[in-house]
Amino acid sequence: MPVRGVGFIQGCNAQNVISDDKLVIATELTQDTTGTQWFEPMLAAALDAATLITAHPPPETSSTPAGQNAPAGQDSTAGQDSAAAHDSGIGQFLADAGYCCQRGHIAETPHGHIKHNMGIRQLSMRGMPKAAAEWTFTCTVCNLFEAITTGHLTPATLAALATRPA
Repeated sequence: MPVRGVGFIQGCNAQNVISDDKLVIATELTQDTTGTQWFEPMLAAALDAATLITAHPPPETSSTPAGQNAPAGQDSTAGQDSAAAHDSGIGQFLADAGYCCQRGHIAETPHGHIKHNMGIRQLSMRGMPKAAAEWTFTCTVCNLFEAITTGHLTPATLAALATRPA
């Protein structure tokens, strides 16, 4: 990856789709210096995630008002409205090259949490397949932390999931 005026470093570029509730619903680690060509693949990954979330809504628990499901990352960021995205439960999909300030507080919050709170300032695995697996695992841990601290993942929710038929 190029570094401003210094040369190059061994590194990766994370492409993430973050929901309004700060969950990473799609991620890909690349060696591309820009994310422009990743818009359509990440939109497709977000649509796949929204379809999965819609097909398997969280169970209703005492912490969730009757008739409502806990937030499950249906509104995504990463301005394109498309019929397919809207039909899947994705409201608005914001994408930019990292310079548009309206997405910063949504998209960068998980990155800040991973870097500063989790202490992961660099990946420990080398090679793209291993680094990508480590990044996906890191995003999963970040999602679990977010779900627990916001109250979406509670003992009652886990108990309801355990008794739900597969």
